[in-house]
Amino acid sequence: MFLSGVFGRKDSGTKSVLVFDIGTSTIGVALVDLSSKKPGIIFSNRVEIVSHNNSILDLKDLLKYIDNFTDQIISKLPKPPTDIYFFLSSHF
Repeated sequence: MFLSGVFGRKDSGTKSVLVFDIGTSTIGVALVDLSSKKPGIIFSNRVEIVSHNNSILDLKDLLKYIDNFTDQIISKLPKPPTDIYFFLSSHF
Protein backbone atom coordinates (compact mmCIF):
# COMPACT_ATOMS: atom_id res chain seq x y z
CA MET A 1 0.00 0.00 0.00
CA PHE A 2 1.31 3.46 -0.90
CA LEU A 3 0.66 5.01 2.53
CA SER A 4 2.85 2.41 4.20
CA GLY A 5 5.78 4.15 2.54
CA VAL A 6 4.81 7.36 4.32
CA PHE A 7 3.80 6.08 7.74
CA GLY A 8 5.75 2.82 7.91
CA ARG A 9 9.03 2.53 9.76
CA LYS A 10 11.96 3.56 7.60
CA ASP A 11 15.60 2.72 7.98
CA SER A 12 16.63 5.93 6.22
CA GLY A 13 16.44 7.99 9.44
CA THR A 14 13.33 9.92 8.43
CA LYS A 15 12.07 11.84 11.45
CA SER A 16 9.24 14.00 10.06
CA VAL A 17 7.28 14.43 6.85
CA LEU A 18 5.15 17.22 5.46
CA VAL A 19 1.94 15.84 3.93
CA PHE A 20 -0.22 17.90 1.57
CA ASP A 21 -3.82 16.84 0.92
CA ILE A 22 -5.12 18.64 -2.17
CA GLY A 23 -8.84 18.52 -2.81
CA THR A 24 -11.26 20.29 -5.10
CA SER A 25 -11.87 23.21 -2.73
CA THR A 26 -9.23 22.91 0.03
CA ILE A 27 -5.54 22.31 0.59
CA GLY A 28 -4.50 20.70 3.85
CA VAL A 29 -1.03 20.23 5.27
CA ALA A 30 0.33 18.33 8.26
CA LEU A 31 3.80 17.95 9.71
CA VAL A 32 3.95 14.38 11.02
CA ASP A 33 6.60 13.12 13.45
CA LEU A 34 7.73 9.60 12.59
CA SER A 35 10.45 9.22 15.20
CA SER A 36 8.38 6.91 17.42
CA LYS A 37 6.28 3.81 16.73
CA LYS A 38 3.07 5.87 16.64
CA PRO A 39 3.09 8.84 14.20
CA GLY A 40 2.15 12.16 15.78
CA ILE A 41 0.81 15.32 14.17
CA ILE A 42 3.01 18.27 15.11
CA PHE A 43 1.25 20.90 13.00
CA SER A 44 -1.74 20.95 10.68
CA ASN A 45 -3.70 23.53 8.72
CA ARG A 46 -6.27 23.63 5.91
CA VAL A 47 -7.24 26.52 3.64
CA GLU A 48 -10.06 26.97 1.19
CA ILE A 49 -9.18 27.46 -2.46
CA VAL A 50 -11.54 29.24 -4.82
CA SER A 51 -11.16 29.98 -8.51
CA HIS A 52 -11.74 33.43 -9.92
CA ASN A 53 -14.91 32.41 -11.75
CA ASN A 54 -16.14 29.83 -9.16
CA SER A 55 -15.22 26.90 -11.40
CA ILE A 56 -12.78 24.06 -10.79
CA LEU A 57 -9.21 25.29 -10.59
CA ASP A 58 -6.80 24.51 -13.36
CA LEU A 59 -3.35 23.19 -12.55
CA LYS A 60 -1.67 26.59 -12.94
CA ASP A 61 -3.97 28.20 -10.35
CA LEU A 62 -3.59 25.21 -8.04
CA LEU A 63 0.20 25.52 -8.12
CA LYS A 64 -0.10 29.23 -7.21
CA TYR A 65 -2.26 28.32 -4.19
CA ILE A 66 0.21 25.65 -3.10
CA ASP A 67 3.13 28.09 -3.44
CA ASN A 68 1.35 30.82 -1.43
CA PHE A 69 0.13 28.36 1.20
CA THR A 70 3.62 26.87 1.59
CA ASP A 71 5.13 30.33 2.05
CA GLN A 72 2.58 31.05 4.80
CA ILE A 73 3.19 27.86 6.79
CA ILE A 74 6.97 27.49 6.55
CA SER A 75 7.52 30.03 9.33
CA LYS A 76 4.98 28.22 11.55
CA LEU A 77 6.68 24.83 11.41
CA PRO A 78 8.58 23.95 14.59
CA LYS A 79 11.12 21.91 12.60
CA PRO A 80 11.80 21.30 8.90
CA PRO A 81 10.47 18.10 7.32
CA THR A 82 12.83 15.47 5.98
CA ASP A 83 10.37 14.47 3.22
CA ILE A 84 7.34 16.03 1.52
CA TYR A 85 4.36 14.10 0.11
CA PHE A 86 1.46 15.34 -2.02
CA PHE A 87 -1.88 13.55 -2.23
CA LEU A 88 -4.33 14.65 -4.90
CA SER A 89 -7.75 13.62 -3.70
CA SER A 90 -9.32 15.42 -6.62
CA HIS A 91 -8.92 15.01 -10.37
CA PHE A 92 -6.42 17.57 -11.68
